[in-house]
This record gives sequence, C-alpha cells and structure tokens, in this order.
Amino acid sequence: MRHDSQPTLEPAAQLSAAERDRLQQLCGTISHDFNNAIFAATGRLELLKRRMEDPALRGLVGEVEKTIRFFESINAAVAQAAHRQYPTASPRNAIDAVQAALVAAQAQSNEALIGVQVSHAVLPSAEAQIRADADALLVCCRQVMTLHAMRLAHAGSLNIAVTIAERTMRVTFEDSATRSTEQAITNFSAPPSFLHPGFAAEQLPLATAQRALRECGGTVALAMAPSGGLRTTVTLAVVAELRRLPSRVLIADDEMLLRALLVQMLETLGADVTSVEDPGSIDTHEALHDQELLIVDAAVPSMCGLKALQRIRVAGIMTPAILISGSTVDEAIPLRTSVLLKPFTTATLEAACHAAISKG
Repeated sequence: MRHDSQPTLEPAAQLSAAERDRLQQLCGTISHDFNNAIFAATGRLELLKRRMEDPALRGLVGEVEKTIRFFESINAAVAQAAHRQYPTASPRNAIDAVQAALVAAQAQSNEALIGVQVSHAVLPSAEAQIRADADALLVCCRQVMTLHAMRLAHAGSLNIAVTIAERTMRVTFEDSATRSTEQAITNFSAPPSFLHPGFAAEQLPLATAQRALRECGGTVALAMAPSGGLRTTVTLAVVAELRRLPSRVLIADDEMLLRALLVQMLETLGADVTSVEDPGSIDTHEALHDQELLIVDAAVPSMCGLKALQRIRVAGIMTPAILISGSTVDEAIPLRTSVLLKPFTTATLEAACHAAISKG
C-alpha cells in the first residue's frame, strides 16, 4: 500500500524548554564534529589528487569532493539551527556578572535540582572586570549545574564558590556524588566529541558550557575533589580592575579657584560634593559623618588642615582622607590619609580617590 503523505515533525513550540535545549546541544555538538571531519576529509582528498596522474581517478576524486560539499551544506543548516547568537563580549563587573548568572541558572535548573541542596559561598569583595557576555555566562553556569544534577539524581549537595586571584576568576562547582567520579572525568572528555566511540549524551552539558565561553577565552575543566565528588571549575581572565570612586566627598580648601576646580573634577567623576573654605574647621562640619572621602588642603604654613585631620582621627573618625599640599609635608601624616601634591590632573585625582577608598 502506498502512502503519499509525509511524516510530520513535531513543532518546536510543543517541546519543553529542557527538550529544546537538549536538542540544541546535540545539534551543536554534531555540527562541530562533522565540520572538523569534513575539513579533514577535504584536505586529504586534495593531497590525494595532487599525487594522481590518471585523469579518470582525478575525476572520481572530484565527484567525491562534490558529495562532501553536499554534506557540508547540510551541516551548515544544522549549525544554523543550533547557533546561539551571543553579543560581543564587553568588560563587565565580575562579581555582579557571576552572581546574576548563578541566580538565573539555578532558577532555570530548578526542576533538575529538586532534592539537591545548593549552597553559595560568600562572594569576594574584589573589584574586577571580566570580558564575558551575560547570556554566554548564564548558559555555561546552567549547563554545569545540569551536569552535576545528572550525577546527584535529586539527592545530595552542590557547593559553589567564587575566587579572584592573580587576574583570574574561578567559579567552582563541587557535588557530593562520590560514585563513579573517576569514570565521570574520563567520560566527560574535553572537548567531548560526537565522533568518539565512547561519546555519551551525558557529555552534552559540558560541550555546551565550553562552547559558550569560547569567544571570551573562558575554560571549563573537571577534576576529582578531595571529598570524592566531582569538581567543575569555570575559569575566566580578569581583564582590569574596576576603579571604585567615592559617591560623597567633603572638600576643604581656602583657595576659591582651586576649591571650585576640585568640585568640578569630582562631579565629573560622579561624586556628590560638599565644599567648605576653611580647612581648619572641617572637623566640626555637620556633614562630616556622612562622607566617604575627605579632601583637605594642608594650608601651609599654618597647617590648620593637617591639624584638623589629626583631631578627626583622635575623635575616632576613620573616613579615608587625601591631604593636598603644594610642597612635601614633613609632619606626621594621620592614619588613613594620603598626600597629593599640586598641581595634578583629573586622572591623577581619580587614581588617588580610588587608592584611598580601596585602602579603606
């Protein structure tokens, strides 16, 4: 009996989010590996053609090449279906980016993590930037959580820690599933290959996580944890330190023009500035306790600005301060106070403010 009707594919809209994600993972892995295989086959055929003198054999190789090109076009369609378009990665606050990705990833993996106790270590206070797209970071964290959820099978714990050291940020996931950890590391080869005889569907989350971070230079690696569980480490390069600047600054300088210039410089940097004309009275100013930074002119030769800062420290107020002077200050400098010599640029002032705030 002849059937003219063609089988219909289930519309993607009818698939669950997890099923669509799984299908996209599989397509991405297959496309990546077939592309490598096609490249290798084409190169070998080209070398073979150069050694052939028989025109008939050369023609046969040419037909094989056409077939490979046909497979290449099919693979391109698969790659397009699996493609995740990530915006160009730009520097982002490392802690904010990772925290947002972890929260969103856990929310999206909630079903897979039922019965699993997920704990986050306190995030470091370091100010740093990483070059990573938010969507790519989210995909990576979600896939790593999926990998561990598959091992835990709705029981046990998953601990997540974040560290920043030596211009490197590491997000570590460690599970409590001690079974087959060594085999898991062997199975989750890096990068997983669909063409490898030992390939298993469990490798898909790791492959997807690795591809998500490829553009920003991140890596995903597996290792046995001392506890016997599986540890997955996501590594991202820190591209720059963020300059933390004060939001509220109190300025004391008896020179009107310099005081006005300081106010303009600091407002350009985004600070809310209060200014007074008498450096010697800053210790009694009503807004003293609400400031993040004090900028005080030493007021040579009377040094009333320096003496006011000394009284502030004696009173137990440790707000970071910058002492401005046109010459070297020979007297003892109070705690949490740095000296900035005039003249200086806005960039120099910005760096001094950052250093003062960072030191606390």
